[in-house]
Amino acid sequence: KTFTNLKYSVYITSAHTGIGLKKLNNELEDSVSIFVGQSGVGKSSLVKALLPDQEIRIGELSSASGSGKHTTTNVALYNLVNGGQILDSPGVRTFEPNIAEFEQIDKGFIEINQNKNKCKFNNCRHVNEPECAIKEAIDENRIDARRYASYVKMCSELKIRKNY
Repeated sequence: KTFTNLKYSVYITSAHTGIGLKKLNNELEDSVSIFVGQSGVGKSSLVKALLPDQEIRIGELSSASGSGKHTTTNVALYNLVNGGQILDSPGVRTFEPNIAEFEQIDKGFIEINQNKNKCKFNNCRHVNEPECAIKEAIDENRIDARRYASYVKMCSELKIRKNY
């Protein structure tokens, strides 16, 4: 619900039951898309469900860790019947976008970007500053606290990398 409230497109799908596959397939039409995520989350299973006639290797979860085993080792490009294409990528253990400025982080959090100009100070970092519109929105449950925690973590990591 957090992402739909932010007007992001969210598709509930199941490679196992087929729920949502037609809608997803229509959305992928005439575009090039990539499925990215941790090992074992079902990227290849979803591609296989969309393209049942393709030979797509699907792995099992590790019984020891419950995580994926990196069955997909290379990026593979598949052509959809409707003209679109899907890139199936190997699982990722960590993801670190190449961010050089705080403004890039702000833009990645639409709810923060839309409200940051309401803060008292134009250089507000939305952490400890007084009269911060973002902190007020969190207190009023207008901004998701988990998304805000991710935002703060990314800002902290950028500060460390830039030696602020």
